[in-house]
Amino acid sequence: MNRRALGLGLALAWLPLVAAQGADMAAGRCEALPEGSPAAWLDLHEPPPSDGPTRVDIRLHVIEITDIDVRNGHFRFQAEVAFAWCDPRLAFDAAEHGSDRLTFVGAGVLEKQTEVWNPDLAFANEVSGIQVRKRELTIRSDGRVRVRGLFSAHLAASYDLRRFPFDSQVLPIQVESFTWDENVLVLQSDADSIGIRQRFELAEWQVGGVSGRTQRRLSSRGDRTFSRFEMDVAIERRSGFYLWRALLPLTLIVALSWTVFWIPEGLAGRIRLSATVILTIVAYQFAIAADLPKVSYINLLSALTTFSFVTVALTVVLNIVVFQRQDRGDATAVERSDRVNRVLAPTLYLIGMLVIALAYLR
Repeated sequence: MNRRALGLGLALAWLPLVAAQGADMAAGRCEALPEGSPAAWLDLHEPPPSDGPTRVDIRLHVIEITDIDVRNGHFRFQAEVAFAWCDPRLAFDAAEHGSDRLTFVGAGVLEKQTEVWNPDLAFANEVSGIQVRKRELTIRSDGRVRVRGLFSAHLAASYDLRRFPFDSQVLPIQVESFTWDENVLVLQSDADSIGIRQRFELAEWQVGGVSGRTQRRLSSRGDRTFSRFEMDVAIERRSGFYLWRALLPLTLIVALSWTVFWIPEGLAGRIRLSATVILTIVAYQFAIAADLPKVSYINLLSALTTFSFVTVALTVVLNIVVFQRQDRGDATAVERSDRVNRVLAPTLYLIGMLVIALAYLR
């Protein structure tokens, strides 16, 4: 995890989404420091004084998702984000300052963050550093702190492509503190704090709903447990491209192999036709390889392609067997076989394709 992800990452920017509500994200008002507070509490680089861990409220609104890379397990997104917590050590006299809040923008946010405590939040599944555009830090007179901003990030995701090209995926956005464990900091959010803009389009995907939750996670850096916020964006693949580009041509190629049951050809002619169809399937696989995910397991499209290849190969075997029977004296063996297989071959192929599809999609 890149620690810089918070130094910039969560010293964030101007948010239309939370502009009206962001100032009140931290529930209620901050309680004033007790009289005679220990001097250590005045060290602004230490966590805020409280009876338990500091609660950090989080709001996250996805603006756009781009570059969904299923081969490498990545995706990029842009989002509006806001964090708020309470630090009574930062309280000030509103009358003396002429305002009940102090506002810092741009470079002033980064400078102020070096002077006070911050949650040191980062993306747990970050692939590369985030890019921040606009940032704002607000401190209220009672000590409530809000950081908000607009940013883009490159995150890792785990894709299950067994149902490809009829698959659906989940894009995870995971936020946790790099420094402070759950004894110091607890992230909180609710259904009203997360969202996604509905007016952006992905060429290959349909964006569904979003869900969010906070949970405890044991850190890979040691035996400490951290509070993590996780937001999942559900997406579903638009399958039309693969239906027309892959499955329909595949079915038509296999159908060509059934013409051997309709033409008065000898064994050599039928084998030539079947071999041509097999080579066509091989060429077809090379032609669409660039559009297919490279995975070690067999997904739905791979299973359908393999079944089609086997079907054509069995047609060759069937013709060899039937012509051998005819050579042994069964004069009508080829005629009877052709009559049956004109119906049986397409029927069994379609049933086999349906069974495979149901096995993967159930």
